[in-house]
Amino acid sequence: MAPPDTTPGWLLGDGALGGNLQTIWPAVVCKRVDGFRPTFVRERWATPDADFIDVDWLEPTAPANAHAPLLVLFHGLEGSSASHSVRPYAQVAQQLGWRFAAPHFRGCSGEPNRTARAYHSGDFEEVGWMLERFAALHPGPRVAVGISLGGNALLRWLGESAEDAQFIEAACAISAPLDLAAGSADKLQNLLVLLQSLDDDEQPEQAAPDAGLDDKLDVVKALARLAPIHREVLVLFYFDDMPTAQMAEALEIAPGTVLSRLARARDALKLAMGVPATPKADVNVTPFRRTKT
Repeated sequence: MAPPDTTPGWLLGDGALGGNLQTIWPAVVCKRVDGFRPTFVRERWATPDADFIDVDWLEPTAPANAHAPLLVLFHGLEGSSASHSVRPYAQVAQQLGWRFAAPHFRGCSGEPNRTARAYHSGDFEEVGWMLERFAALHPGPRVAVGISLGGNALLRWLGESAEDAQFIEAACAISAPLDLAAGSADKLQNLLVLLQSLDDDEQPEQAAPDAGLDDKLDVVKALARLAPIHREVLVLFYFDDMPTAQMAEALEIAPGTVLSRLARARDALKLAMGVPATPKADVNVTPFRRTKT
């Protein structure tokens, strides 16, 4: 049985105030899932284009019921089964006796994929292929949930599939971006300003002019070529506007590690973009000489 909804009525109002409060409310009031560390069993699926998709199945605590509902969760941008947003759903599925699976979009399972294909918010064909595979494996009811970018891809699949999506009993998109073009343009511009700055520690005094489409596509391609550990921190910092303290909590690493990882990720992105390294100023160093006392 689902827990009772304790959301106050005033939070459900319309208008700008209601929307802002709905954003603030979970960050301030809602509890995080503490202590729950799901145990996953990874399964690798071969894709039709000679690549692979990694699927993490929640290990059941009791004998699995083949006819219990299956919850399939599509993570957000640069997410994975280890994301903090995935754990609550895994925990609830376990409590309800449901099966739970978290498929990874390409390049998000900790290992680079074999092909040059990258996932994106409109990649409904891959979502459909995965859901059809789940349907072939699981005879019981199937429920699909998409978070953020995963929600965008899931919603498009539902729209494109129409009646052909009926093998899924229910679907839900959570925090899916409404204006991807506007949001992505701003975020890519932030990265381009970073790349055009002379020093990583120096913010440009004046914002660079809006970049053209080709420049923004170059950034996207360069991000896709980065190692997952570098791409992850860049996306969280520049695309999700996540503070470093929150990044440390989400990634379960020390705040200092976040900063050093960001520095290495920026260097890797510049290298992938073909941006020459900033030359270091020549400094005359006088060798230290020990004196006798």
